Amino acid sequence: MKRVVVLGLVGLMLAGCGEDAGKAAAQKRLEAAQAELRAEETKAQALTAEVERLKGRLSEAETARATERRALERVQTWLTASWRGEAGTLKSRMQEAEVPAALRASLEEAQKARGGEALEQRFRQAVERKDLPVLSSVVSEWASMDGVTPMPPVEEEAEEAAEEEAQACERVQGDFRCTPLPLGGAQDTVTQLCRLSGTGKSWVVRSDHGRLAYAELVPGDRHRYVPVRTVGSDVWLLKDEPGAGKPGVLEVFQVSGTQAVRRLSLDLMRKGKPTTMVEADLDDDGLKETLVVGADTVEAVHVERSAGALSQWREAYLCPIVEQRSEKELEPAKAACSAWMKTATSSEATAAGTKP
Repeated sequence: MKRVVVLGLVGLMLAGCGEDAGKAAAQKRLEAAQAELRAEETKAQALTAEVERLKGRLSEAETARATERRALERVQTWLTASWRGEAGTLKSRMQEAEVPAALRASLEEAQKARGGEALEQRFRQAVERKDLPVLSSVVSEWASMDGVTPMPPVEEEAEEAAEEEAQACERVQGDFRCTPLPLGGAQDTVTQLCRLSGTGKSWVVRSDHGRLAYAELVPGDRHRYVPVRTVGSDVWLLKDEPGAGKPGVLEVFQVSGTQAVRRLSLDLMRKGKPTTMVEADLDDDGLKETLVVGADTVEAVHVERSAGALSQWREAYLCPIVEQRSEKELEPAKAACSAWMKTATSSEATAAGTKP
């Protein structure tokens, strides 16, 4: 009997142990499932975030594409409105606008289909022949293309008031003369430098993308300008030649509205000797700097491509850049930098009270 009781107790104990082991195994399976669920939720959140990021990039790409499409449409409109049937003008416009090769053929076909004379050609021919009626007609066409509406006939009272106002204005005596100023290159006979003697003022009259434009040089009196180069259409480098045997001054004008304001002026005579001018793209941005090189001086006119800002680079900043370049045309600038460095070192040593 005792033996039966003992065996029963042992059986109950074994049954309890089996139940505890089952509970532990189930708990482990539950924890593993919960961990796997958390991992899947983390992956789902990451995927959701990636989807949202891709949606944002897609939206940005669509916006950029729409902007580029509008820009392309503006460029195409500008091109077709500006070349006025002249093949040379079309070629320069395509270069300025960086027209893709895929569009060049269609524009050239449009040029062949259009043909005819450009307004610039008619303007040049009228100036050469001194044909005032044709010149007046061309200017009227330019005005109409710019959206200028002729004034309606004035009433008698308004006309009398205008006459009185004109009589009240001070009359300036003098000759109005224009000379070619080919800022666009040797073939540019449209751009003219015009002066009205007695006022001390000068204007540059030019064709701006097929439209007649003018800009007053400030200051522009009593100067004999010769074009050196342009940086884009709004920065002009002009050499002022006061007289025979004098190298003059390099002056840099920047167009702002109806004025071309002088921003920089560099003397072309250093220590009694004339300087030389060198062009080189020192910062590899596609725009060449103009260097004015003397025996022991070198300066440069720099135009920032992105903002169009003008600045004058001097030896302390310019020479380290020049020394790193390998262009053969920069050899005079390197020699000037070496001489400037020796002079600067000697001056510092003297100032410090030691022998150079």
